[in-house]
Amino acid sequence: MTWSLSRSRTCNRRWIRSLVENSVYTPKASDGSARRGEITTAHGTFQTPAFMPVGTAGAVKALTAQHLEECGVEIMLANTYHLYLRPGPEVIRNLGGLAVFTGWNKPTLTDSGGYQVFSLQDISRVSDEGVEFQSHLDGSRHMFTPEKVMDIQRDLGADIIMAFDQCVAYPSDEGTAAEAVRRTHQWAGQCQERFGQLSAESDPPRRQHLFGIVQGSTYEHLRSLSAEGIVALDFDGCAIGGLSVGESKQEMEAILAHTIGYLPPDRPRYMMGVGYPEDILMAVSYGVRVHVHRPARLPQRRVHERRPSARSELRLPGVPPLLPGLSPSSVQPVRDYRTYPRYVPLHLLLPAIDGGNSGGDRTGTIRAVSQ
Repeated sequence: MTWSLSRSRTCNRRWIRSLVENSVYTPKASDGSARRGEITTAHGTFQTPAFMPVGTAGAVKALTAQHLEECGVEIMLANTYHLYLRPGPEVIRNLGGLAVFTGWNKPTLTDSGGYQVFSLQDISRVSDEGVEFQSHLDGSRHMFTPEKVMDIQRDLGADIIMAFDQCVAYPSDEGTAAEAVRRTHQWAGQCQERFGQLSAESDPPRRQHLFGIVQGSTYEHLRSLSAEGIVALDFDGCAIGGLSVGESKQEMEAILAHTIGYLPPDRPRYMMGVGYPEDILMAVSYGVRVHVHRPARLPQRRVHERRPSARSELRLPGVPPLLPGLSPSSVQPVRDYRTYPRYVPLHLLLPAIDGGNSGGDRTGTIRAVSQ
């Protein structure tokens, strides 16, 4: 199985480079294969190796943006699939992008949504055109194509966005994995084409970095083929996908060690879906620079005397006002997320709690209660 790049696509990528700054990664130090450096984005610079917490719907569960900063977090991931379904990319774009929507004015990365739609195997259908899937929220039908995924991530406004890819389950037979590699490469080229168009149409210019994704399951020759194809497309960074999906740690390390040798040393290397401490240390030793983790539910604190009915109190697409004298940092997570839509970051939540009173200053009824 081989692929060739068209001259127009290669030239188009060089033209994109004139619109988007190329110096994404700056090396600082090395120790064997391990590397330390910095990745520069429109919302600032973050150090690598970087641990990236997941704010699936725009916020990390149980933590505010201020909490993340106090923990030393420098970059956060948000999920394209979930934000597309609720509240929708147009809402976030009209608010001013993820930085405003999340209250996180530091670097952000959005995934392509591919892993989520492919994990819904019973309610999705994959073709070369894209993925047709059924919403897990209301059963409505949707279609993700490479071009649409670029449009969505452009509206979300993340600093680093991901090309659309096909992640296969483990175990997968070689034929299924090979077909996913072929389709991932095809979609990567389509994403680049659309990304170039969006960059050219942007006024004023908006700097985003596009990363490609290597697939191939646990087959080394498919990993080699996929890596060579993605690297040839000259992305701003390269991600290793399709790992930590059920394979053993020995298999994961063997595939990582094999794949990373094909990735350019002057670009960011992102290992997707890996968050256990021992796996992070292992990956760093091979030269991986960005890691992602989906945290478990953390201890939380109640702040309201009664549950808010936020579904009727939110004012989208405009930013809702806070109560008089209430700052975003004073709004703490609540234990029961069923009381308001999960997509609502806390700094956009209107805590209209009056303790049974009407009118007047209601801020006095909000108090923190340790759990």
